[in-house]
Amino acid sequence: MVISGRLKPATEETSATWLRLDVSQGSGAVVEGVLEYTEAGFELPDYVGSATNLTEPELRQVIQRILEVEAPIHVEELGRRIIKICGEGRMVASFKNKVSAAVQALAKASNAECHGHFVYRVGQGSVPVRSRRLLENSNLRKVELIAPTEIRAALLKVVTESIGTSVSETIASAAKLLGISNSQQVQALFAEELEKLSHDSLVEDRNGRLFVTT
Repeated sequence: MVISGRLKPATEETSATWLRLDVSQGSGAVVEGVLEYTEAGFELPDYVGSATNLTEPELRQVIQRILEVEAPIHVEELGRRIIKICGEGRMVASFKNKVSAAVQALAKASNAECHGHFVYRVGQGSVPVRSRRLLENSNLRKVELIAPTEIRAALLKVVTESIGTSVSETIASAAKLLGISNSQQVQALFAEELEKLSHDSLVEDRNGRLFVTT
């Protein structure tokens, strides 16, 4: 159980079996249930010009196509993807505002969903755990650009498939599943998401070890 509302750290006296999740399984494959992160990339055959010159309807269409591949995605990364697809443009403040306005318009029309700074497909029930290990785009390995729902999915996967991991072990394994470094920033943020899983009665602490709530 959670003591005083906080997840307890592991102690030397705690004994449990920890099944390490080996992310790499040769040829860039990842463990079962973890996908390689795929960046949206497609041509706009009827459009020539900068991303900043897209009309509102065109911009909304491009966003929806990106969401089909990458949702959930941070709104700023969404803007970068639009620029990459168009082949030119800059992430200036005016374009950021234009993308945000388009996202809000899609959400208002029930064609997208927004949760904080992240954009989802409508009715996106499950959030995939995606490895960013092999991506050339290092920006996607920034923990602040990973949706909290995906972080929680990775943490829950570790707890579910392991036998009594400590908080630090769970965080390290979840970071590995997502293909990111286990930095202090990651540890702090993932610990917060573990607390949310505990608060939602999905994970429980038993003498410093984490288990799925039964």
